[in-house]
Parts: sequence; structure tokens; C-alpha cells
Amino acid sequence: MSANNLLILEVIPSDNGDALDLGGGRGNLREPLEKLGYSYVNLDTRKFDNGEPTVVGDAHAMPFENASFDLVVSKDTLEHFDQPWTVVKEVYRVLKPGGLFIIWVPWMHPFHGDDFYRYSPLGLQHLLREFDIILFDSPLWVFTVVGSAVTEATKRLRL
Repeated sequence: MSANNLLILEVIPSDNGDALDLGGGRGNLREPLEKLGYSYVNLDTRKFDNGEPTVVGDAHAMPFENASFDLVVSKDTLEHFDQPWTVVKEVYRVLKPGGLFIIWVPWMHPFHGDDFYRYSPLGLQHLLREFDIILFDSPLWVFTVVGSAVTEATKRLRL
């Protein structure tokens, strides 16, 4: 399991509620969330060969009732939405009162394909202003810094 997944799982309490993995792709968080007691739902834009996601749909207009989930996890996905403010409103809508929204987003990270945004701590706090933020952490990985330096060096060397 990746170090990022481990950091996310450290802050998720055990529960017997419903968890939404927003843009969960191949469902890498399914097993650990189910071990924590959650009923797992994965929302993504297309099916993968392993049967994930559980629901194919658009995060900008989620196909779920209001207050459906005790936990919503968005790991490395928010930067890929062209209207993240709409997605955040949808998360707010489908999250039960007292539920948790766990986010992992890049800030100083190289572009990796279909990214729209990077989130500074101030920008992320603004985007999440409707939520009560109980923990805000900005781990700076050596790989992020090294990756940024390599990307910039290859641009300058025209490689």
C-alpha cells in the first residue's frame, strides 16, 4: 500500500457507516476501508477491468441521495475536476451531518496528464469554507520537490 494511502487511513476512524471513494479508480481503498468497518462505494467516470468502480458517474452531479455517506474520501482526484467548487458542494450534499471529508491533493507536484488545479493551503481552505476543518496538514514529500526539480530541469534542457 502506498505511503499516501497509509497517511489517509491513519486519520479515518473505524465505523460501520457508508464510505464514498470519490474518483477511486481501481478501488485501492476498498479493502482498507472495509477492514475499518465501512460499506464501500467507489464513484468514477469509467469501469476498469477489475469491476471497479461500484458506480459510474459524474462527481459534479453525484447520483446519490442527500446525506448518504458517513465518509467521503478524495485521494488525488480534486485536481482533475474542471469545476472543483461544484464537486465540493456535491460532497457537502451527500455527506451526513457530522460526516468526514478526507482530501489528499497535490500542491507542489509535477503535472501528470489531465490536471486542472494545484491547491495551496489557503486555496484549499477557501474551497472548503463550508466545512468544519478539524485537521489540516501539508506534508511535503522529498519526491515532490525532486520531481518538480527534474521536471523544470528537463524543460530548461529542452528534453
